[in-house]
Amino acid sequence: MSFGAKKMKETQVPDCFDVDKCLAECHPITNKWGACYIQDDTGVDKAERCMCALKATAPGGDRAFLETLLKYGCKTKQIGYMDKAYEELCLFPDDGPQPIYKCDSVPTFNARNSAVACNPAVGNDFACFSLTRRTPWQCGMAIAINPSCRTTTLTPAGPPFYDGACLYKGAPGYEKALTYEEP
Repeated sequence: MSFGAKKMKETQVPDCFDVDKCLAECHPITNKWGACYIQDDTGVDKAERCMCALKATAPGGDRAFLETLLKYGCKTKQIGYMDKAYEELCLFPDDGPQPIYKCDSVPTFNARNSAVACNPAVGNDFACFSLTRRTPWQCGMAIAINPSCRTTTLTPAGPPFYDGACLYKGAPGYEKALTYEEP
């Protein structure tokens, strides 16, 4: 079957979150348009499981390249040195900036637990948080926030991911941060 003349519309391409592919591999997703992936990545090196595509507006982004992917171009992209090509394409949602919550409104926050209470007094006034009890949060600084906590893995080994981003009381922007509410 020749794919040359056929082209998918962006609305036909599945969301990478829905297919659960390339979230960690293409972190942070804030400057990524989408990714080519394979259904069964058994035996494929972690670094080659996905071919991330930058947004056309990102530095190094190329609209013409994205158009080739919409023309089933993933099926012609070789995976590393393997005798195999990517099979599918997914898109990252363009949700804009991640929502930032007040850390003390997140259900798993506990000021007496150092695993979730970063130390704002020494500059750790931002965190990627988990809604799973007994899961340490990733501390950071409000002046250099992680742009995509949803695609940051809890461990270097891979998923699961953090659930969101928050600021501690006293951090710049805390007053404008959202109060977390259970979905």
